[in-house]
Amino acid sequence: MFKNYIKIAWRNLIKDSQFTFLNVVGLSTGLACTLLIYLWVSDEWKMDRFNKKDGQLYQVMENRKQASGIWTAQTTSGLMADALANDMPEVQYAVNTANRITILPNNSISC
Repeated sequence: MFKNYIKIAWRNLIKDSQFTFLNVVGLSTGLACTLLIYLWVSDEWKMDRFNKKDGQLYQVMENRKQASGIWTAQTTSGLMADALANDMPEVQYAVNTANRITILPNNSISC
């Protein structure tokens, strides 16, 4: 009986080849997108989970005004870490980081 079902399904797939192609392409595209979204979300959830106190980790970002509008940068000025540590008692540790491309005199490099 199962062999008969497979035979009928195969005949229908061959008879409507354009419809079959459209369905297979749609299904594979959907599965690929779902897999990529899953990989991205799982990577975001794992971010900074290496630390025991991951709930106390924060990243300071800076809004910079440019001619095209406001741009949010992931790096701040070199003296920001010192100012945060001195002016805010709840900050225990502060670290300056910079991209490897933009090495500024007051920033240390994080590898």
